[in-house]
Amino acid sequence: VLTPQLLAVAAGQAYGALAVRRRPVLRLVATGDELVEDPDRPLGPGQIRNTSLPFLLGEAARLGLPAIREPLMPDDLEQAVARVRAWLPAGAARDPGAAVLDAPQVVISTGAVSVGDRDFVPALMERLGFEVLVHGALVRPGKPVLLARHPSGGLWWVGLPGNVLSTAAGFRFFALPLLRALLGLPLAPPRPRARLAVEFRKPAELRFFARGALRPEADGGLPFLAEDRQGSGMLTALAGTEGYAVIPEGAARVPAGTLVEAVFDSEGL
Repeated sequence: VLTPQLLAVAAGQAYGALAVRRRPVLRLVATGDELVEDPDRPLGPGQIRNTSLPFLLGEAARLGLPAIREPLMPDDLEQAVARVRAWLPAGAARDPGAAVLDAPQVVISTGAVSVGDRDFVPALMERLGFEVLVHGALVRPGKPVLLARHPSGGLWWVGLPGNVLSTAAGFRFFALPLLRALLGLPLAPPRPRARLAVEFRKPAELRFFARGALRPEADGGLPFLAEDRQGSGMLTALAGTEGYAVIPEGAARVPAGTLVEAVFDSEGL
């Protein structure tokens, strides 16, 4: 990524042109028959608003990455196969090992990644020959996350849970590191550490991405105050906070004062 500082250095060394990696193109798609996008349409039984896709569109704009907003994808495997085939890089079927010179595509989908009867994304990956690298992680929120790549090398897939808190955590801790890697950057930038302001409880086997905010103290300390409501559907846990404390696996009760990694929403490429 060419920062203003690097551009100044390049100009000082009389470089008129620089070789760079092409920015990946994001293809954003929400799945689910229950989703409603029209704000003027009343919700029927079992229906919910599509909150995850606007979040992803906002992240793409914040990061300066080109994004294609796909229409809603119903819970139908055959329809999904037909649509996704059109996204595969040209020539992939003829020569799966060919180098892809165009910008890489990263599909980020929401929903249908777990193990229910209507969770078709894992079957979609199998039908279209994707290599599934990750399906499920011992984290919360975002446990059913899926990461796959097509053998052509030009298409990646990040499948995130559909509820918005899980979508946000999955994007931050799984999609964003992939995007950084495709740009030749470290998986994560240097991050500060902060002290938990209060005790935090969680399942011992899980790494927890706790929403919250820093509350600087007069002595220069940086306590992290976790949001009380950490459920996957809690929209207020997103709106009223500024990032995450990464609380590692291994303990069910993490005492106040424990040093944890702080990850801010403003973190970018």
